[in-house]
Amino acid sequence: MTYHCKTRKILMLSFTRDQGLRKANQPHITQTKHLCCTPNWDLSLSNIWIIIKMQNNNVFITVDDDPINQFLSKVIITKNVNNAEVISFGNVLDAIGYITKEGAQFSKINLLLDINMPQFDGWDFLDQFDKFDIDFKQKFDIYLLSSSTDKADFNKAKFYPSVIDFVAKPLTSNSLDTIFKRLKAA
Repeated sequence: MTYHCKTRKILMLSFTRDQGLRKANQPHITQTKHLCCTPNWDLSLSNIWIIIKMQNNNVFITVDDDPINQFLSKVIITKNVNNAEVISFGNVLDAIGYITKEGAQFSKINLLLDINMPQFDGWDFLDQFDKFDIDFKQKFDIYLLSSSTDKADFNKAKFYPSVIDFVAKPLTSNSLDTIFKRLKAA
């Protein structure tokens, strides 16, 4: 079906969905349509981009004060996950600010959170995160990054329902595979 309009032409995108690690949400062009526009209907490129972002389940947010670990995590994720979007923060306050402002545009977010950071740590992040609305929090799968094997940290994490598991630092391809196997099983 073709719609005619003299004012706008947009490119329609569709997504294939496969929950596999290496084949996920690859956009492809299906057709170009002319859309009839009314004065009350605004379809801008930013609105289309938000729709595309909402379809991408391969969004990763890393919160780690160590730039080397941030870089390694980004490399591992982008190497192993097709169409991955990695957003990195060096501190808790910047991450909370971004999530508050931009989090609603994503359908699912995998958050990799370092526990031990100066000033505000991963536990402070989780305390702030718990204040969000329950529907909003369900978009997040939080994995705590730690080089520690302290049982007190494991026990403390059980009190935060958004925390899925601990992941050893630095992130590796094997630990990323484990994350995706858990996501598939859920």
